[in-house]
Amino acid sequence: MKSNYIFIPKQEDITQDATRAFLFPAEVTRRHISKKNENCEIIVAKNSKPLLDYFGINNLSYESFFPHVQPGANLIFFHSGESEPIAQILFEVSKRVPLDNISISLLPDGFGNAHCGGYLLDELNKRNHELNNLTLFKVYSFGFIHKYSLRDIPLEKREVINYSHLRDFLEKNPALQKFYSAIDSSLNYDSDIIFIPYRPWCTEEFHKGKYLIGDQNFLAEIYNQIIELIINNENLERPTILIRGDYRYKKYYEKLLLSLDKFQSFINIDNFYPEDYSLEPFLFHLSRRASSRKIFHLTLDSNSFQPIPYLIERLERCHQKAYIGCLKEFFNTSRVPTQELERVLKIKIQDFHIRHKNLIIENKLSSTSKLSEHLLKSEIIR
Repeated sequence: MKSNYIFIPKQEDITQDATRAFLFPAEVTRRHISKKNENCEIIVAKNSKPLLDYFGINNLSYESFFPHVQPGANLIFFHSGESEPIAQILFEVSKRVPLDNISISLLPDGFGNAHCGGYLLDELNKRNHELNNLTLFKVYSFGFIHKYSLRDIPLEKREVINYSHLRDFLEKNPALQKFYSAIDSSLNYDSDIIFIPYRPWCTEEFHKGKYLIGDQNFLAEIYNQIIELIINNENLERPTILIRGDYRYKKYYEKLLLSLDKFQSFINIDNFYPEDYSLEPFLFHLSRRASSRKIFHLTLDSNSFQPIPYLIERLERCHQKAYIGCLKEFFNTSRVPTQELERVLKIKIQDFHIRHKNLIIENKLSSTSKLSEHLLKSEIIR
C-alpha cells in the first residue's frame, strides 16, 4: 500500500497566518487519497499542530515523519512553494531512502487556483544534481489546470480531487459550526448581497505590480463604480455589501472601507470571520443560508468564485452571479501605465471564460459571457 504525505510549509518558509490557507486544501486532499484505501498523512511544523488539532485533523510533525519514511513514499508539495524548503526536506529523506525510490506530487494552494505545472521539479533539478532522479507521480487539481501546464503533464499523471470531500468537511466539522454561528449572529440575510474579496490593485507589492491601476483612492472609485454597475444592471434595491480584506495588504483598503460607508448596509466580514482562513467555509455557509437571495461576486482578478459551482451543486435553489475583471474605461482614466494590467487581465478573463464554458457543459454553471475583453459575467440560477 502506497504511503502519501502532504507537507504544509513551515512557518519560517511562509507567514504564520498563511498556514491556515493551506489547511483545508491539505485535509480535502488527504480525504480524497484515503478514500482510495491508501495511507495519507499531513505533515506540519510543531507550532502549527494545535491549529490542525483544533479542527480534528490528524497530522504528524516533521520530526515524527523523517524517521519513518519508507521506499515508495509519495511526497506531496503545494505547487506555489519555494524550492529551497522542499530541497531541504528531500535531503533529509535521502539520508534514509534513496530519492529514486521516492515520488513527488504537486497540489494547488487554493481551491480556485489553476495548477502551474511542474516548474518546481525543474528548479529542484537545477539546484542540485542529486535531485535529478525525482519522479513526478501525480499533479492533483481541484478541477482547473492552466492550459500551458496541460502540454507538460501527461493525462495519466493528472488527478482531480472530488469536491464532495470538501462539502462533507464543511458540513460536518464541529469547529466550523462555531464560525457559522458567528456568521449568523452578524448577518440577517434579509436583502440581496454583493460580496467583494478585496484585491489590492493599488500597490506594486501585489503580484509584483502586474495589476497596478492607481492609488487607494482610484481603486476605491473603481470598486464603487462596479458596485453601481451591478446595482443598476440587476435592479437591486439596498443590497448588503460584504467585503473581505486581504490580511497581507490590510493597510491598503482603508480608503475602500471609508467609501463603502455610504451604503445603507455595509459589513466587513473580517470583524467576525477569521481574516486568514480561506473563504470556502464562509461562502459555503452564506450560499446555504441566503439561498433565497441573490448573491453577486465582485472579484476583479480573484479566483474566489471558482469553487462556488461545486460547493452549491446540492442546493435546490440559488441565484449567484460573478462579475470578474474590470471595465476598459478605468484603464483610460488611470494616472499610471496600465498596458501590463490590460494584457494580464485579458489573458486571465479568457482563461476564466474557457473554464466557465466547461462548467456549463458539466451542468454546474447556467451561463457565462464576456461583457468585454476585460470583464466576464457568469451565473448559476435555479
